[in-house]
Amino acid sequence: MGKKSNPMLLITKKIGLLGLMLLTTLLTACVAAERAHLNFKNSMQWQVGRSTDDPYVNYNRYSENRGPSQTISNGNIEQEYRFGPGCQVFFEIDKLTRKIIGWRYVGSEKSCQIAP
Repeated sequence: MGKKSNPMLLITKKIGLLGLMLLTTLLTACVAAERAHLNFKNSMQWQVGRSTDDPYVNYNRYSENRGPSQTISNGNIEQEYRFGPGCQVFFEIDKLTRKIIGWRYVGSEKSCQIAP
């Protein structure tokens, strides 16, 4: 005679598997979002040390996204770069060497990201 299956046991197993799949998906999404923001930060950090005349500096390469520049309190220049909706990057440029010496951003981790 064949063994009878317990319908409740099958439902419990399916719900458990579905829950595990959902948890895995959520964890993967969180890791991807963190990685996308880390990619953004690494990309901006790679600009540090480059000349403002370098054609591969973000605000030269995508000049349509370049915002205004201003002189800041230490005499250096701060150049705005509109990375994307809700994300602005500000590069600090040494007034003598005209090299990027730092940067900061205004925006959320969700707005300031580069997909892996």
